[in-house]
Amino acid sequence: MKILVVGAGAVGSYYGGRLALAGHDVTFVGRKRHIEAIQKHGLILDSKLTGKHNVRVEAAETLYVSKPPDLVILCVKSFDTEEAARSLRELIAPQTVVLCLQNGIDNHEVAGRALGSHRVWPTVIYVGVRIPEAGVVEHVTRGEIILPVELSALIPTFESAGIPAKTSDNILGMIWSKLLLNASCNALGMMTGASFGELGANPSSRTVILGAVEEVVRIANAKGIRIPGEDYSAQVLKTCESLGPGLSSMLQDFRGKKRIELDALNGVIVRMGNELGIPTPYNATLYAIATLLNGTAQRQT
Repeated sequence: MKILVVGAGAVGSYYGGRLALAGHDVTFVGRKRHIEAIQKHGLILDSKLTGKHNVRVEAAETLYVSKPPDLVILCVKSFDTEEAARSLRELIAPQTVVLCLQNGIDNHEVAGRALGSHRVWPTVIYVGVRIPEAGVVEHVTRGEIILPVELSALIPTFESAGIPAKTSDNILGMIWSKLLLNASCNALGMMTGASFGELGANPSSRTVILGAVEEVVRIANAKGIRIPGEDYSAQVLKTCESLGPGLSSMLQDFRGKKRIELDALNGVIVRMGNELGIPTPYNATLYAIATLLNGTAQRQT
């Protein structure tokens, strides 16, 4: 299968790297330093679960393809989704499948408006990965992907690459389930520098997590979203435990002096709360503090 990874950061490099190891023709598009290191030395895929591998993939800073890909894995940050989707218009074929492996709840809708909703699909991933240096992706925990039930034919592709995969007939609810984690823990991890495991184990941070989770649940209920499960706070704390030493993507971006996805994770909850008349003090506080921290850091660079 010919696969194009757009936004080959930690997540894209991990999933694309595993698919390349399984024999697929994978091309990365990403940031200059990471791409140049991959071009020179290959991608170093260092997994605490499956060992270290040197993976040879095509890599470039800008989009190009010799022929349309069968599969596009879209891993750009939420604020870059529209631009990335527009740039793909002339490069993909009618049969190309586009998967959004991103944080946030509406990336598939944004990309679908540019590329056609019939070919763009949401997914949910749970994985602990980071880029400790250019050309290296470190995998510390988990790594599964949840696909819409309509894409069940892709399950063998991922599983043969060592990526646990399953489908859901309620993928929108699964996306909101992931938002429970992201809204409650991503910015909190950035502020504190704590891992997911540390956030879930600390009584004070648990209080904040549970408050933020409850706000997301109230908004989902008001919008008619069916989030799987019942005890949502317990679900989030269990996920924190399973992610253990993993660091939130917002913390990694903050440390790397990159733009953070705050609006897609906490900002969207605050905005929807205002529209629906539902108070969101926990998310509003996380949003305000993270915004100020990020602004201060940007001014100091």
